[in-house]
Amino acid sequence: MQAPITVQQPKFLFHTVQSKASLPSGCAICDKEQDLKICTACRVLSYCSKDHQIEHRKEHNQFCNYVRQTQATVKAIEAQLGPHPHDSSLPNVPLLLTDS
Repeated sequence: MQAPITVQQPKFLFHTVQSKASLPSGCAICDKEQDLKICTACRVLSYCSKDHQIEHRKEHNQFCNYVRQTQATVKAIEAQLGPHPHDSSLPNVPLLLTDS
């Protein structure tokens, strides 16, 4: 049996983002909600302009790197584990849990 996988969150994350609910729904600088461009590296935060992205880059950089590393870790773990047993694209796989 393999050892359990543990992921430690860096300390800066506790001060920057406590939960998904605390992430801005609009531009990370001005909260504008139209014509947003998403950060192409982490795909989490959005900006209304290139100027706002540049203004926020220093603050966003640590968070962005953490998100990308976490996404890469999850992708590697998923590759090791193989397809999920409840993946609907797999033929004839019975569901273990039902909505009865």
